[in-house]
Amino acid sequence: MSNTNPANPTASILKANIKKKAETKDTSKPIHTQGNDFNQVDLVNVKVNPASIIADDNQSISQLDELKELAESWKTKALRFAADNQNILKQHELDNQQVIKRTKKTILTLIMPFLTSMNLAFGMMPKSLDTNVNKYIDGLKSQLDKLTNDLKNAQVELIIPTKGEEFNPTTMTSLNSSEDEELTVKQVVGLGVRIDGQLIQAATVML
Repeated sequence: MSNTNPANPTASILKANIKKKAETKDTSKPIHTQGNDFNQVDLVNVKVNPASIIADDNQSISQLDELKELAESWKTKALRFAADNQNILKQHELDNQQVIKRTKKTILTLIMPFLTSMNLAFGMMPKSLDTNVNKYIDGLKSQLDKLTNDLKNAQVELIIPTKGEEFNPTTMTSLNSSEDEELTVKQVVGLGVRIDGQLIQAATVML
C-alpha cells in the first residue's frame, strides 16, 4: 500500500483565493495625498472632458443673458412707473387749479354785485359836512380797498374804470357809441374782473 496522502481540498481553495487577491488591484478607492506626497499623484491619467467645460460655460452665459434681460425689464418698468407717476401728479395739479378757479368764480359771482354797488356809491358820494359821517364813509372805503387788495393777492383783480379814463376795448365794453375822437369814460356802470390773469368779465361803461 502506498503512503502518499491525497491532496487536501480545503488547502487548495485557500491558496487559489490568496493568489486571486494578489493579482486583483482595487482602483475604486480615491487617492489620498498628504503634504509633499501630492507630487506622487499620477496626473497623466487625469482626464478632462472639453465638451463638459464648454457646456458649463454656455450655461453660465445663458444665465447671465437672462439676468441682463430681467434687469432691463425692471428698468423699463421703473421708468414707465416714474413717467406715469409724473403724469398723474401733473394732472392732479391741473385738476386742483381748475377747482380753485371755479371756486373763485363762484365766490366772485356772489359778491360782485356788492362790490359794484359799493364802488359806484363811493364814486358818486359827495363829501358831507358832518365830520363823523365822513370818518364813517372813509372807514368803509378803507375796508373796501383792503378787500380789493386781498382779492388781487388771490389772483382776482377787479377792473374799476374811473371817469375821464381812456376807453380800453380789451378790458371795457361800452353801452353806447360816441362821436368823440378821443373815447373816454363818462360813467362806470359795472366792474370787470380778471382771474389768474384771464379776463372773466369786462367793465361796463358809458362813453
